[in-house]
Amino acid sequence: PKGALLVSGVFYLFMFAILFPHYQYQIDPDGFSYIGISQKYLRGDFANAINGCWGPMISWLLIPFLAVGFKPLIGFKILTGLIGLFTLLQCYKLFQKLPIHPNLYLPSLLITAFLSITFALTLVAPDLLFAYFGICFLNQLLDYYDAQKKSIVIWIGITGALLFLTKNYGLPFFIITFSSIFLIIFLRKSMKDQRLNLVAHYGIGMLFFGGISFIWIYLLSNKYGYWTFGNAGNYNHQVFGPNSLGHPMFYVGLLTPSNPTATTVMEDFSYISVPEWPALEYK
Repeated sequence: PKGALLVSGVFYLFMFAILFPHYQYQIDPDGFSYIGISQKYLRGDFANAINGCWGPMISWLLIPFLAVGFKPLIGFKILTGLIGLFTLLQCYKLFQKLPIHPNLYLPSLLITAFLSITFALTLVAPDLLFAYFGICFLNQLLDYYDAQKKSIVIWIGITGALLFLTKNYGLPFFIITFSSIFLIIFLRKSMKDQRLNLVAHYGIGMLFFGGISFIWIYLLSNKYGYWTFGNAGNYNHQVFGPNSLGHPMFYVGLLTPSNPTATTVMEDFSYISVPEWPALEYK
């Protein structure tokens, strides 16, 4: 298994270095927003940097690369390349916890390396980062199932907050998954003291998750004037409705960005007016 990790790691770095020149200038619409937000933080424009449409974590991680002089897109590719390497390591740790035959380690890790390279080079987005935190979360759940230590559940709560800060839907994803897993463990316990201990650990995990997440939720809510943990879901629901004409800029024309330093109107699309449609009443 360790040899498989070494081979797959070398393969990842070699392929990333070979393919990087061909993808270094590739960007997607979302990437302009993530890079623009990171530049705002670097300039100290925090009022406009706080954004309910795009998770802040990838933009925060990009700041050191911009600060030392990397071109934004090059820095983003290098950042996601490093994230892919750490994702490979987390997958290796996950495989060690599963009943996988040693002969399957190498092909499994090579497939992981290939997928990580694909995401790192072709998407200027936090999807690979979300996958990394998601695998960390799964590893921590498996560790807790075996040891059931308070220290592990603290890290679970912190990882859940990082999932939320990476993508908005990380909040409901973590709450539902964490609660479901703990409910299953709770039902499998028969001793009262074991169940009480489990409930206490669940509360500690949610406390760390909620404490970190609330800071970002408060900042978002203070900016927009109403309680929210993210604005992307509402816009996507409206723009992809059954009678929608798509994104407004395709049929309205040029739109005014949300702030003077925005590189694109999509940097904060929560201000764009889109026709609503009642999903529960639609036939």
